[in-house]
Amino acid sequence: MLEAARDRVARDYSLPTDWLNPGPTDLLRFGLPDGFIDRLERRDYGDNLSVFLASRYDQNEADLRALSPTEEELFAAAHWSRSHDPSEGYAQMLRDVLTHLGVDDVDLGR
Repeated sequence: MLEAARDRVARDYSLPTDWLNPGPTDLLRFGLPDGFIDRLERRDYGDNLSVFLASRYDQNEADLRALSPTEEELFAAAHWSRSHDPSEGYAQMLRDVLTHLGVDDVDLGR
């Protein structure tokens, strides 16, 4: 049913067939960041289609780069991601990523 609706929307709005990305669905098993639902941005397309988009706060790395995130936003995302993998190896990788994103003083204790 969802696939049929996806295909109909793609046809009616001249969207690519892969416009709906179910890949992040697995995140639901781990839990979303606090306030995620409250931060969703609703977009209405006609009378019958409403799409909820992740807010600026909840975007992925490529999207965040385009949005020029603040250090506060980056640290909030880092803390949420550590709730899924608290290992020291992941913490080091996260420090490297934050440095790569322009954070000068990477202190995950913030």
